[in-house]
Amino acid sequence: MTFSSKGARSEARSGARNDGIAMTIVGAVVGIFVVLMTGLTVTGSTSDLPITQFFNSWRTGFVGSLADAVYWAFEPTRAVAFVVLLMAVIYVLRASIRLALAFGLTIAVTWLPVAGIKELFQRPRPDRALLTNAVDTLPADWGFPSGHTAFITAVAVALVLVVVASASGQKRAQKILTARVLAAVAIVLIVACVLTEGVHYPTDALASVVWSTSVTPAVWIVVNTLLKKVGPVSLGKATHGDGKDRLGEVEHGKVGHGGAGAHARHLKVQEQVQEK
Repeated sequence: MTFSSKGARSEARSGARNDGIAMTIVGAVVGIFVVLMTGLTVTGSTSDLPITQFFNSWRTGFVGSLADAVYWAFEPTRAVAFVVLLMAVIYVLRASIRLALAFGLTIAVTWLPVAGIKELFQRPRPDRALLTNAVDTLPADWGFPSGHTAFITAVAVALVLVVVASASGQKRAQKILTARVLAAVAIVLIVACVLTEGVHYPTDALASVVWSTSVTPAVWIVVNTLLKKVGPVSLGKATHGDGKDRLGEVEHGKVGHGGAGAHARHLKVQEQVQEK
C-alpha cells in the first residue's frame, strides 16, 4: 500500500465525516423550525383532543397504574437523578469520564430549552372535564411541547450515540441495531404514557420527538468538540479494538445508520492488505 492511497483513504473518511456533521446540523435546524411552526399552528387548537381521550380511556387498572408510575418516575427532579445514575453506569462500563460527561451534557442542553418553548407558546393542557379518567391535578406548566417526551427521547438518542461511540468488535453493528430498537420502543412508550395520563395532546408529544431526535445528535457533536479540547489525558477516550477514538461520531449524520457496515468493510480491507 502506498502513502498516496493511505492519504486518499484518509481524506475520503474525513470528507464523509464532515458531510455527516453538516447533515446533522442541518437536521437540527430543520427540526427546530418544524417544532416552532407546529407551536404557532396548534397553540389555540384542540383538534387532536379525541386522540388524547382515546388513550386516556385506558387509564384504568394495571395500564393506568403503570402510566402513573412512569410519569411520576420521570418528573424533573427524578429525571435528573436518573441521568446522573446513567452517567455513573457509563463511566463504570467504559472507564471514560469524557463519554459520561458527553452523555449528561447532551441531554441537559437538549432538554432544558423545552421549558422556554413552553413559555413561548403557552398552550393549555387538555381540559380535565373532557377526559374519562383524568389525573387529579394537571401539571402547573404549559403543555407544548411535552417535557417528559423530550427527556426520554433525548436519553434514548444519547444512549444510541454512546453505543456508536464505544461499541467495537464483530458485533458492533448488532449492538447499534439493538440500541436503536430499544430507543424507538422507549420513545413510543413515553408518548403513549403522556397521552394515557391525559396531560398532553398528541402534537405536544410528537413535537418533542422531533425536537429531541433532531437536536440531540447536533448537541452531541458540539459537546464532544468542546470536551476534546479539554484533552483525553484528563477525561479519557472512548476507544475501540482498532484504537480509534470515535467520541462525537453520529455515523454520517444519522443515529447509528450505515457506519457499522462501513467500519466492517474498512477492517476487511485492512486484513486483505496484511495478508498480501
